[in-house]
Formats: sequence, structure tokens, C-alpha cells
Amino acid sequence: MPYDISIVLNVHNEGELICPTLRSLGETIAHAGNHGLKSELVIVLDNPDAATRRVIDTYDFALFKSVKKETIWRVRKTLFYSQFKMITH
Repeated sequence: MPYDISIVLNVHNEGELICPTLRSLGETIAHAGNHGLKSELVIVLDNPDAATRRVIDTYDFALFKSVKKETIWRVRKTLFYSQFKMITH
């Protein structure tokens, strides 16, 4: 499904401080949806501490229609191979 807006949120050691950000992003995505825009949230887990991981794993993402959680290693691997394909093709 194509999206009009992709929000990439890179998380490290925010712990509970990430909650206001997630609430704000949820409100923003809801507002965009009211105007016909499809949005997704991509959370990049960049070596998060235990508190941050716990918040991300237990947060209620009900306002979000699409949430993807990726590790930084998976993102880097995907970028590496996409660049390799561009160079070799």
C-alpha cells in the first residue's frame, strides 16, 4: 500500500520521554488522515536501552494505521543491498 507520508522515528535511550512524541505523531497522523492522506510510522530501534524498548513494545498504537518496527541493522542491510543493486544494474 503506497503512503503519502512516511514518518521515520529513530529511537535510542529515550525511555518514557518518547511517549509525548508518540502521542504527538498519533495526533498528526490522525489529522493527515482527516485530509485524505495515508501515513505510516517506521520506528528504527537503534540499539535502544531496555526502558525504550519496553515503551515501544507496550505502547498503544491504536491511532496509527501502519506501524513498522525495524532494527538499525536491518535498515542498514536493506540500504546496503539497495545501493548495491543500483550500482550493478
